[in-house]
Amino acid sequence: MAAVKRFTKQEIALEQLETALRLYEAGGEFFSVITLSGAAEEIYRRLLQERGGTGALEALAKGAAALHRHETGVSLPLDGFYEFGNWVKNASKHHSRGEATIICDAEEWAADYLQRAITNYFALTGDASPTMLKFEQGRRNRP
Repeated sequence: MAAVKRFTKQEIALEQLETALRLYEAGGEFFSVITLSGAAEEIYRRLLQERGGTGALEALAKGAAALHRHETGVSLPLDGFYEFGNWVKNASKHHSRGEATIICDAEEWAADYLQRAITNYFALTGDASPTMLKFEQGRRNRP
């Protein structure tokens, strides 16, 4: 029988993120990548919020809302931006009546969730693992 241990949420999120990065690098299982990196992103975001910081999704939502307000003069609530930013993760984890399929670019969404989780991890710790750095380098080298 395994010994019962104590795990911090930050340790759990790191395991989820590193596993998601390995799956992404292997080139498949993108919905597993989305679920794992989305969970890590959310834990890191909430830890950042507890420290008075802002997570990647909040920053993106606020930026998009500000750009929309600047271009149209109309203010939009941030909830819609958050809902859109999390729809693939939520749709792949939960089933609603009449929602039997998801139509999306799963690889691109997986990369987006990984990017947000890494951004939050770095904001929280000021550090990045070799796996995270490899992913970031790969994203910069994309055409």
